[in-house]
Amino acid sequence: MSHSVSLTGQGSPAAIGTARHLVSFREDVMVDREGGDLLISHRWGNHIVAAVSDGVASAVDRLTFGPVLAGNVMDLVITAAADPIGEITKMHVLVDVLQFLLVHSVELDAVTVAEVVPISSNARFKGFTGPRRVEDGDQLSVSRFAYLHQVDGVFTLENPLSLYKARLHDPLLAALIASASRPRTVAELARIVPSLDPDATRAVLDLLVAAKLLDQVDEPAPEEEQARLRQWGFHDLLFHARSKSGRHDEEFGATFRFTGEIEHEAPIRELPKGPVVVLPRPALDDVLADDVTLTEVLETRQSVRTPGREPLTVFQLSELLYRAARVRAVYGPAPERQMPYQGVDKPYPADGGAGELDLWLTVRRCEGLKPGMYYYDPAGHRLVLVNNHRPDVDAMLAAASVSAGNAEPPDVLLTITSRFQRLGWKYSGIPYATTLKHVGVLYQTLYLVGTAMGLAPCGLGVGVGNGDLSARCFGLDWERESSVGHFMVSSAPDEFDRRHHFTEAIPGRTSYNSQDWRTRSITDRDHSGNFPPKT
Repeated sequence: MSHSVSLTGQGSPAAIGTARHLVSFREDVMVDREGGDLLISHRWGNHIVAAVSDGVASAVDRLTFGPVLAGNVMDLVITAAADPIGEITKMHVLVDVLQFLLVHSVELDAVTVAEVVPISSNARFKGFTGPRRVEDGDQLSVSRFAYLHQVDGVFTLENPLSLYKARLHDPLLAALIASASRPRTVAELARIVPSLDPDATRAVLDLLVAAKLLDQVDEPAPEEEQARLRQWGFHDLLFHARSKSGRHDEEFGATFRFTGEIEHEAPIRELPKGPVVVLPRPALDDVLADDVTLTEVLETRQSVRTPGREPLTVFQLSELLYRAARVRAVYGPAPERQMPYQGVDKPYPADGGAGELDLWLTVRRCEGLKPGMYYYDPAGHRLVLVNNHRPDVDAMLAAASVSAGNAEPPDVLLTITSRFQRLGWKYSGIPYATTLKHVGVLYQTLYLVGTAMGLAPCGLGVGVGNGDLSARCFGLDWERESSVGHFMVSSAPDEFDRRHHFTEAIPGRTSYNSQDWRTRSITDRDHSGNFPPKT
């Protein structure tokens, strides 16, 4: 028998055996009638439907009260209608517009077995009265991007390529999804769970295919699309879809959902235990006297992986940290400005004054500073020695060397950590994406200051070792604070000439857009275009 029903609800029900296909609005949809108009409110906005009949108004309102047969909804449309066909046509047009609000479910013996819920205003599900049937011989499989997890006590199947999520109320359906980890026919899948009605299983498969939560192996995507997707990793595509609005229905943005429940992390981290090294503070007059133009810094900035013959000095390291990462002020709270917490002002920008990033130093060689691992106190401009165990120092530096293409280890490795709860307390959906953006901003600040000082700066794109390594070396709780970036800084190599970019020696280089700016922007400081060493 078919899923479909007649437009009036008469004839065969939307069922296969005892399984029925039902429809309803999302739980957050509200319908109000104002005169002859309908106001439909939902998480993505409002819809005003002008001059609707009582039948259409009743049908739309019924969808807010939970799952119902589509045919029964249409029965409400034509009740007392002078033009039944015309009213049904209007209802179908309206349903087509509101597809992104409609939940489709399978009911067995008056119990909801599964439902697919739209999670985007762009969601489209063909078939108000039921999806297209998949045939017994069709092969289905779960995408490598799909994942099954528990949400509010219900197994939920999601896929960043789909604009729906499936809530599997019958836990036996988890076995069905697991069985589709390799291609199987519909007939095979329908027999996977013996205790579940095969007709109900088929109805669930129909929904999952229609919602693009199961793939039809016999209908592969175009080769170009397959090539694009092959270059996405599972976690990358999921992170991409979830770190912005549009492809999910989770809480998003500055929700402050833990206000009054959990105390916000302090704006400045508590100092770890260990010997303190007070750093010299650079004099502004000296910095201004030696500084070059912003244009010169931008044009000559490059990643320099090779340390110079002489080590970095503690004065250079101190100036770099002071100019790029010190705390200038703490401000707030200011609830009237939607800021019920204390913000942090540093030289680089951060969303909402988060100030969640900290710097930890692994020192190989630095004139005036002993080798070891240090925490940089951005408020007191000082270092705290947290680990001088040589094997730990060597492990971090070796990982940095590998990440930089087996380069010589840097004079100093800066490990950037994030105190995640500084962002997680305020934001929903975007804390980790936000902290990575802040890492990029700090990278650029370190690059610009390091270049202005004539040092050898190099940001690392590949993680140094692993988060557990740095957490162990620095004595951190991985879930509370761990590494999110790494940056090498050394003295500049003797042969380094800022007038030339290292890529000029790489075959296949094609120059674009004012290549002469690099050399023309440089104010000569010595015969090589480099800065004389600072003392």
